[in-house]
Amino acid sequence: MSLVNVHNEWDPLEEVIVGRAVNARIARPDKGLFAVEYRDYGRIENIPSGQYPQCVIEETEEDLEALIQAFQKLGVTVNWLQVSSFTKLSEIDQLFRCNFATHARWAEVFIA
Repeated sequence: MSLVNVHNEWDPLEEVIVGRAVNARIARPDKGLFAVEYRDYGRIENIPSGQYPQCVIEETEEDLEALIQAFQKLGVTVNWLQVSSFTKLSEIDQLFRCNFATHARWAEVFIA
């Protein structure tokens, strides 16, 4: 995969990186998420968490495929990310919940 970078805002688009919806999860509930997305739920404790419903993931993947096709028709190189299990992110999340006792353990997650 080539490196994608930008030198200005007016040259034609040449290459993009497109993410994936597979294994996407709703963020852990907090005041910020409540204020921005889930105010109608009444309380932070009522915010759903965990993986998005499969129908949402499938529909989003279809939309991303359509976006990729549109880019390709315009001659744009598309780099579609591989599906990730987000295992490393789960480990990082655990460290934050435990107030990440040492910086060394936090660094091990990224290096491993």
